[in-house]
Amino acid sequence: MSTPSIVKQKAQYEKICEFKTEGFLFFPREDVLGVFHVISSTGELFQFNESTSEQIMTLNGHANGLCFDSNGFVYVTDLATNSINFKQIIQQDPNPIIENILAREYDGKSFKGPTSLAYNKEENVLYFADSGVFEDASLAPFDCSIYSIDLETRVLKKILGNLSFVSDICYDNNNNTLYIAETFMNRIVRLKLNDNGVFVGTVFYQFSGRIGPSAITIDENGNLFCARYEYSNSDIDMEIESDGLISVINKNGEMIGELNVPKLPEISGIYISPKKREDLLLTVRNSTAVFKIKISSFTGDLDKYEASMKI
Repeated sequence: MSTPSIVKQKAQYEKICEFKTEGFLFFPREDVLGVFHVISSTGELFQFNESTSEQIMTLNGHANGLCFDSNGFVYVTDLATNSINFKQIIQQDPNPIIENILAREYDGKSFKGPTSLAYNKEENVLYFADSGVFEDASLAPFDCSIYSIDLETRVLKKILGNLSFVSDICYDNNNNTLYIAETFMNRIVRLKLNDNGVFVGTVFYQFSGRIGPSAITIDENGNLFCARYEYSNSDIDMEIESDGLISVINKNGEMIGELNVPKLPEISGIYISPKKREDLLLTVRNSTAVFKIKISSFTGDLDKYEASMKI
């Protein structure tokens, strides 16, 4: 019996919000109340739905990552000060500036530039990558690291080093697993938390082609959706616009699907909400919009493919 081909589908997307900002957008995310947010590279934090959007806070710096915890706090990485800043968002506050610094150095040495964040709700721990600036990193040495910080005790730990620019990280709370998008090695690294509280690392999936994974999110079945970054124009013909590509890797480390996103190759953030799992939210570099892709039929085909693989 031959192995069936992976599921491939062309995405139909719509622009759901356009934001007033001089920067571009990263990482659509959801707070503890189920409200969607997105961060601009110039520091504006917006909340939005399909009909309205509102700027609610500002980071006076160069924002590059966004995350929420279970206690109503927002965390934002800042490349201008090489720090992680935080603020409570569920209470009224006349000062809209995100200015409380959670961390800016490790072992007496300043961070090079935190880039992405993930939250472990069971342990109340924040994970982050320290990667620096994307444009400076393609020929840089392997000097990116992953850290954890206990939000109760503020204890900071380095859990992995010698990575080549991490664009995004994602924590699977159901399986105690941290996934790392190591962009310029074009791969996904997995850190599995064992019973002793120690992370065990492995290369989870090695891609070929394109620059590398730039954004990741996980669905209810433990499938990892990986946006694979490419520059906006083809090297072969500058008149041909490149398409975006989102690859789906199951929890066994097997590619099971590819979602083609026409003319949006520079994907900077993706998110699947556990409350609205039929939608995938997407941001694109050099854009001030959030896009939505209906993925119900795609994930349905993924389920059928997975079932057929077990026969």
